[in-house]
Amino acid sequence: MLAVDNLNGSRSAQTIALGKFQRKIDATKAFSSDTPAGAAMRGIASALALAGAAFSLQKAINDPDGLNVVKAGVDSASAVQKTADLLRSLGVKNSVVRGVGGGWTIALNTGAKIGAGELLTLATAMIDGYKAVGYFRKGDIAEGALSAGIATGGVIAMLPAILGTGSVAGPVGIAVMTAFFVGQMVWQDAKHIHDGEDDVRTGLIILGYKPHYAAILCKRGAYGSGNASGKGQMLALMNYAKSRDMDAAVLRDWINGLTFTQVLRLSDVVLHEIGVGNGNLLSDPEEAKKLSPYVIAPGAGALRSGFPASSGLGRAGVRRRMAADFEAALLDKGIQLF
Repeated sequence: MLAVDNLNGSRSAQTIALGKFQRKIDATKAFSSDTPAGAAMRGIASALALAGAAFSLQKAINDPDGLNVVKAGVDSASAVQKTADLLRSLGVKNSVVRGVGGGWTIALNTGAKIGAGELLTLATAMIDGYKAVGYFRKGDIAEGALSAGIATGGVIAMLPAILGTGSVAGPVGIAVMTAFFVGQMVWQDAKHIHDGEDDVRTGLIILGYKPHYAAILCKRGAYGSGNASGKGQMLALMNYAKSRDMDAAVLRDWINGLTFTQVLRLSDVVLHEIGVGNGNLLSDPEEAKKLSPYVIAPGAGALRSGFPASSGLGRAGVRRRMAADFEAALLDKGIQLF
């Protein structure tokens, strides 16, 4: 029991010390608009707001649902306000900039004062909270959690103005919003990366490709697979075919003449070559002729890429892979050429 009591006492002391430390930080107003840390925080907030506005506008254009349009409007206004706040912290004297950036406030009955930034943050938090409930009802747990995280970060970010909790809450809220916003963008990219593959598969079947081969070749590079992420195999194969003067019918007949296992291997090789930047797969023949023969040129090119001139890469550079390299990889996998 003694050990437990001591442990509890230690935790209590740590909590008191932490509270004192936070109050000291709050008292210093370390993140006020006239401090370097405050200006840096506002720079991050402005960049986040601009990215959020662009993301919301794109979403509203793709899906002009009423809530998406309102969210785009609120996020755009928030981007203007956050930019004005940044300019104000950098010493811009314009009265409109200073007012929009935080000079114009509304006094609440509690004695707290809130400005345009807090009102817009509150609106964003409410919209994202509402969207989170909708996503959860639809069973979309990931989207719901991300929207809920953005809403939570927004509430934390506005605590200093509304509840007077101190300046530390602002950066914490922005950090939370940033993390969940970035997560939302990544999730959106990952979720939609394979959109349209069924249409490509149907088109290939119409063009005469075997259905089970079309089902393989319609696939795009998986999310997170480097340069191949989201890239289509058939465009790469058509670029390669044109570089070897193959027409569409010859390409189709060559692929249809392969075994199922060979087509699986062909798909792997195509996506790998896209990932490493094969010039003849990523560009049409005329554009491919203009490409440098090196991804990293020897000598000065290697130095610019961070490799010492005396190193292996510095002396030889990194040669760009082209059609001949693709063919060598096919042969290595037991796939006969056309």
